[in-house]
Amino acid sequence: MRLDDPPYLNTKVALSRNYHREDFNSYVEMLINVYRLAYDVLKPHGRMVLIYHEESQQRLKEMKKAVEKAGFSLEREVEGLMKHQRNIGSRYVVKGRQFQILVCSKT
Repeated sequence: MRLDDPPYLNTKVALSRNYHREDFNSYVEMLINVYRLAYDVLKPHGRMVLIYHEESQQRLKEMKKAVEKAGFSLEREVEGLMKHQRNIGSRYVVKGRQFQILVCSKT
C-alpha cells in the first residue's frame, strides 16, 4: 500500500515488530521512515492519528519520539485501559491492557 494513494482518510499502516523479528531500535527506525512518508503526503496542518498498544512506558516514549523526529508535533495524547483483551492474529501478539492514542499534526 502506498501512503499517497486515495482514499487518504482510510489509509492504514500497521507495523509489527514481532512479524519483522527485528530489535526494537530497528522497529523505531521503520516507524520514523513510515511517519516521514505520511508527513510528506499530508497537506499543511494535516493530521495523523496513531494508536499504540504497548505495556512498556520506555518503549512508548521512544515511539512518541519517532513521531517528532519525522517532523510532526503532538497535538493530543489519550491514554487508557482496554476493558477486554482480544487475541487477534498471531499468538505472539503483545498482550496487555494499556493503549495510547496520539493526534499528530503537520507543522
